Amino acid sequence: MTTLNHTTPTKKCTGPCGRTLPAIEQYFHKQKTGKFGVTAMCKECTSGKSRERRSQFEVKESIRLRSKEYRARSEVKEHNRIYRQQYQSTTEYKQHHSEYMKERRRRPGIRAHILECERNYMRKYREKPGVREYQRDFQRLRRLNPKTKAHAREYYREKYKTDPAFREYKKVERHRRRTKTKNGIHFTAADVNQQIAAQTDKNGVLRCWWCGKKLDPGNMHIDHWNPLAEGGTNDAANIRLMHVRCNLSKGAKHPFKFGRLL
Repeated sequence: MTTLNHTTPTKKCTGPCGRTLPAIEQYFHKQKTGKFGVTAMCKECTSGKSRERRSQFEVKESIRLRSKEYRARSEVKEHNRIYRQQYQSTTEYKQHHSEYMKERRRRPGIRAHILECERNYMRKYREKPGVREYQRDFQRLRRLNPKTKAHAREYYREKYKTDPAFREYKKVERHRRRTKTKNGIHFTAADVNQQIAAQTDKNGVLRCWWCGKKLDPGNMHIDHWNPLAEGGTNDAANIRLMHVRCNLSKGAKHPFKFGRLL
């Protein structure tokens, strides 16, 4: 900053303010041809005039088109690509970007917007022809894969050993199911055969209780029609035969509630 003294020349701004200010770089821009080597207008008036000019629609459109034309050049694209690669590969950028995205997703409005976008995307994706059938067949084949079964057994066995919360959950689940069936009433193999006969149509084809499609006796689930979690019993009157996928989709839902979801 220039030190002011009694010999410092003064200059009147020709802009809207009209102030008389010291003719130094603190108040005026440099200009070799100007009086005292500075511009006629002060910095404040110059900035205001520039903002007013840039706010005009024609000027905005001209700046936008020039910028678009400049960014479309091949050498500029290549330069920007290399710069982004070099910058995004730095440890500082990765750490900053990760923290920023975590903080951004935690914001109430942003998080709700992201979840809504994901739900809308998945809803539209599942509505495409053949997607639901593909997902259903993929999950069925995945569950029947011996490697998947072995991996699941090892995973849950290890989790049961190392995770106290999961171990307590399984203990409570076994206790709950044992409590539901402690009255001593259990369905037998004869009851299952009777249910098979009841779900076999006049053509001799065994049908799934829920979807009505052909059911393979060697690959079916015996389901509690009214779930044990909803107060159902374990007797023969409460069992139904269905596909694996139908039973897994039903879960512990009440039959009337699950029927509305089909």
